[in-house]
Order: sequence, then structure tokens, then C-alpha cells
Amino acid sequence: TKPAAVLLNQQTAEVIQAAFRHASFPAVKAEKSLKILGKVSYSLDNLQINGLSIGKSEVELKEDDVIEISIQNVSISFNGTLSYGYGSWLMNIGHSIDFEIKSET
Repeated sequence: TKPAAVLLNQQTAEVIQAAFRHASFPAVKAEKSLKILGKVSYSLDNLQINGLSIGKSEVELKEDDVIEISIQNVSISFNGTLSYGYGSWLMNIGHSIDFEIKSET
């Protein structure tokens, strides 16, 4: 029914916002060996999502018992540390930078 779908929509938006209000993710690391150049590596550490908010969400009942939920006007902040480096038998170069990305619609 439409009233049940509206309630589901409201509760789904609340659960998504609560789950990502302060979420942390494991580090992502990779490296690649290049024949003559040496080794290139990178990592993303301390990845976090903060302050997810949903401005608007809508629900629509479709055929075959399908419920479609649309989320709009989302704002979110990502932060973490990006590290990258290059190494060979001759030299090693590396750098780390903290970042924060804010997205608002």
C-alpha cells in the first residue's frame, strides 16, 4: 500500500543516514612493478565518511511488487590520507597528503 511504502521510504532514509553518519573503512593498498622504472605504490588510509544527510527521498510502487526509492539532495564528507611513492635501486620518493572532500547537492 502507499502508506506502507511512504513509511518504508522514511525509515530507509533514516537507516542510511545513521549508518553513514560516522563510517570508517579499511585501508586500500596496491603496488605495481614496472620493468625499468622500479615500483610504484599507493595507499588510502583512515578513510571515513562523515555527516551524510539526505535532503529528499521519494518512493514509487512499481509493477510486480517492486518498490523504487529515489534519494536526492545528498551531502557528504569524505576524508583520509593518500600516500604514494616510487622506488628503484637508485632512489625512493614518497609523499602523503591528508584530504577532505565535501559534496553537497
